[in-house]
Amino acid sequence: MRRAGTFRCSALCGVLVATLGACRSVAVLPNDESWTITGADENSQATWSTGPVRVTVPLELSGDKTKLSGTIRNAGTAAVVTFVPSAEVHRRGLNGAVSGARVEAAGRWTAPVLPGQSFELPAGTPESPGTVDFVLPPDRPWTAKEIPAVGSTITWVVEIADDAGEASCPVFFHVSAANPDWVDHPTTAAVVTLIGFAGLIVWGAYFY
Repeated sequence: MRRAGTFRCSALCGVLVATLGACRSVAVLPNDESWTITGADENSQATWSTGPVRVTVPLELSGDKTKLSGTIRNAGTAAVVTFVPSAEVHRRGLNGAVSGARVEAAGRWTAPVLPGQSFELPAGTPESPGTVDFVLPPDRPWTAKEIPAVGSTITWVVEIADDAGEASCPVFFHVSAANPDWVDHPTTAAVVTLIGFAGLIVWGAYFY
């Protein structure tokens, strides 16, 4: 009985390895010391703040994400945010996107981010901040089927203007680690798939 249990556990581990091996991930880190890093792994994020405005950026780009995402929260009076890309992004004609909640109706609005374009950052309170989400392309784009080179950069500046004055958020990040999806690599895909199938067969034989 103990031996059968051992086989079942080993087989199940094989299935889990095959499943977990399918995950593509890209990790980023800020290049500017004004950002504060909290959390770990998939829960890690970088935070930058000025007055009542706080910008947060997740440091794990899981799945097929090809752009840097983030959220701007405002606990004060209404403000205006302007997205300024790097010269490389501008030259390539790459655009991001901004979205937010519709105050007058259910749902959300979404708009493309063009170089130098401004958006209103709604007023809010610490308990209920005004929020805008954004996604910004890297200096050199990558696709959902590939991974970027370590060291690849994402370079934008978010200008924030409110009643207290103006501030510049340096959205300067670089790729610190990148793990490919095994299905895009034939040799690895074959090995992981065989492990998964073998695990399922052995696990099924001893379970039933």
